[in-house]
Amino acid sequence: MPAQIPQDHIFISYSRRDVHTMQNVEKWLTESGFEVWVDRSEIEPGTPQWRSAISEALDHANCVVAIFSRSAKESHWVQEELSYALTRGLTVFPLQSEREEVQIFGFVGTQWIDIHGRHFDTGMQQLCETIRAHMKSTGVEVDVKPTISVDPARRIGQLLVLLACLLVIGLALWDQYIGPALPGSLYVGNEVNLLVGSHRWITYDPLEYDPAFAPEPDPAKMATELQWIRNAGFDGIITFTMRGAFAQIPQLAHEAGLSVIAGVWDPKDANEIRLAIAARDYVDAYAVGHNGLDRYYGMRELQDAIRQIRYRTHRPVTTTEKAGRYLVDPALFALGDWVFPDVHVSVQDASGDGFLADALRDSSSTVETARLLAQQPALNGRPILLKMVTYPSGGIANASEFEQASYYAAILDDRRSVLPNLPNNVWLSVHSAFDTPWKRAWPFYDWDPYTGLLNNDGSPRPAVEAVVQRLP
Repeated sequence: MPAQIPQDHIFISYSRRDVHTMQNVEKWLTESGFEVWVDRSEIEPGTPQWRSAISEALDHANCVVAIFSRSAKESHWVQEELSYALTRGLTVFPLQSEREEVQIFGFVGTQWIDIHGRHFDTGMQQLCETIRAHMKSTGVEVDVKPTISVDPARRIGQLLVLLACLLVIGLALWDQYIGPALPGSLYVGNEVNLLVGSHRWITYDPLEYDPAFAPEPDPAKMATELQWIRNAGFDGIITFTMRGAFAQIPQLAHEAGLSVIAGVWDPKDANEIRLAIAARDYVDAYAVGHNGLDRYYGMRELQDAIRQIRYRTHRPVTTTEKAGRYLVDPALFALGDWVFPDVHVSVQDASGDGFLADALRDSSSTVETARLLAQQPALNGRPILLKMVTYPSGGIANASEFEQASYYAAILDDRRSVLPNLPNNVWLSVHSAFDTPWKRAWPFYDWDPYTGLLNNDGSPRPAVEAVVQRLP
């Protein structure tokens, strides 16, 4: 140990196995005009004398240069030196000396300088400039000496590497932050019209799904159910979430010959958005959120999620809110590439106090809602695909499979004179593929568990024929 430790020196922390790297670093720093302190003592690490010497050296240090390596990560003494440096408030400059990034406790996510292999000269130049600026900010003057010379060819190579790094950083920033924040061009015209208007869409929740008891359906059973849907004559499904096992549905549907509008339930859930984007090869479009605006997420969060998914998947994206909200909040029309309103019927009786199935009454109400939506100036050419077009086959008075089929036929049959046709820019999807018996308690209605168009063995109910024969 030196008898006297210089003030405002650079303390080098390293593993004894990295002594060669330490010597090269020390040489660079010394020849660049810095005072450097390195532990070359033969005192056994961890002894009181060693601890005293290290503490004294760090007490007089201006900053610490730490050589990160696998050996340093495994070294208790390196970690003890760095821990003491942090408690003293010293600035630590980590040097990455190996090909693979090594993270040491207390410095996870810290910006380090690469001195591995051919990056050594560039890294040391960067280190010297950074330390010189740091010392100047703390009032320490450093005698500037020429750094170790680098031949012109190497400088040109370093410049090219730097430019390449800047390009990569720029592209990464664009891909991560700038691109997803741009509004992007909407998928107007034939592309989206063809998507929403040329399929027989039906919403799908797995038969096995029960949020309270069986939230993770079996993929093999889902594959069978999707094939039942395809056999019944539907060629597109609409889902509500990409969480858990539901993330597998797009691929299973694709294998069954079905198109997919994939739902993202929570625009704030980064993992659900990640899973949705990962499934883009099997997804035709996305619907982000479902009747949750201002209750579970804000407009900004919804916009950000829509833009990110559109940017990363190049698929049409929209959202869903109750139909009445679109009529009072025109800004909703501009959120998506098409309009996807929830037109769930109320099936209330004339008194408004009870429920009574009346296919003619309720189909007239659904068509009128569609006509009002189609007349809104804010629509601006976007097509409308009605979501949650629902009718019960049980659970309330007068409900039956026949009444359910009559409701869909009344909306879709353009030969009837009782109802006007739907506007030519409005299509509908039906809800749902199967009954949902778990919807037996609040906030669901008594009839909500009985909206399926297929039985639990995959056989179609009469409503299937009413829909499949009348849709494209």
